Amino acid sequence: MKHFLATSISAVCFVGLLIMCLPLAAQRSTLVAPGQRATLVTAGQVFMASPDLTTARTEYELEMIIPGNWNNSTGVSIYPLLEGRGYVFGTNVFDDRAKGQKFWLEQEIALEGAIFWFPHVEYGGGNLTFKVWNMSGTGVGEVLASKTVSIGDIVPAETFEEAFHLSFDEPVYVSGDYMVGFVMDDVAGSELALAASLSGEGGSLGLVYEQWENGSWHVVLQVYGPDLDVDLAIFPLKYTGEVPTSAPVFQPQVEMTVFPNPASDILNVVSPEPMQEVRILDMLGKVVHSARPNSPEVRIDTSGFWPGIYFVQVFTAREVTTKRVQVSR
Repeated sequence: MKHFLATSISAVCFVGLLIMCLPLAAQRSTLVAPGQRATLVTAGQVFMASPDLTTARTEYELEMIIPGNWNNSTGVSIYPLLEGRGYVFGTNVFDDRAKGQKFWLEQEIALEGAIFWFPHVEYGGGNLTFKVWNMSGTGVGEVLASKTVSIGDIVPAETFEEAFHLSFDEPVYVSGDYMVGFVMDDVAGSELALAASLSGEGGSLGLVYEQWENGSWHVVLQVYGPDLDVDLAIFPLKYTGEVPTSAPVFQPQVEMTVFPNPASDILNVVSPEPMQEVRILDMLGKVVHSARPNSPEVRIDTSGFWPGIYFVQVFTAREVTTKRVQVSR
């Protein structure tokens, strides 16, 4: 699954973004009541066109599971909080610990992983832990699977087609209702926001949960009210064919390398497989360099790059690999 980048809310909006307004409020309440925090979402909500998910995508014998009412969604948004307090479905000043999407299940399945759409990521260190929880009881139950990833490996996503694909180390068997989400207890100085469907398009199903700093779980629809009747951009991937006994065989078995890192004038990119395309993207998602070397090695002149963090995307016949690099002088 490809990775990609997007502008932050404060940056220049890319083509196709629209602005929607939601109410304002002074502060987040500690009380749980319907609509209690409905006015916490700031004006200036930026949203994108919804991807076409009317037909579940299948690849490598995997089928994508559509969350909640998403097939009826007309758009996608991230939801910033008032006065730079962060994001409802991401990092914020309230130190929310986790966000998740519940899925109903009628028969046992095996999950390979999930697709997470993060339009906004600013790397400042730390990790994100992706989890699957049992939801067959009265609330959030035991953890069925967990995997920790460096936030530096999660590239901001401008389109769904290049969203972050998380693969668990082993198949995850679920036999009842479950939830897929992420835990933010080690994000350091990073900032991120997950996409969600447009407000009011969640079908009043109440399938989105958040965990507060005190460890308690809450249904977002009950906390924020109808202003955040949404589904999260989390799409589990289930096996449709034979389930492997360990890590999926289609995962890349070779490592792409970039050096030196930090780079000054020249960046070397080496892959054990011929590279069909190489892209260099800045933190705002702009492609600053692209090449089609059709070889396992390429040298990139970085002397004209501004100092800072960049992402190297390498496309081979099998996979897309992303590495974070720094350019310094």
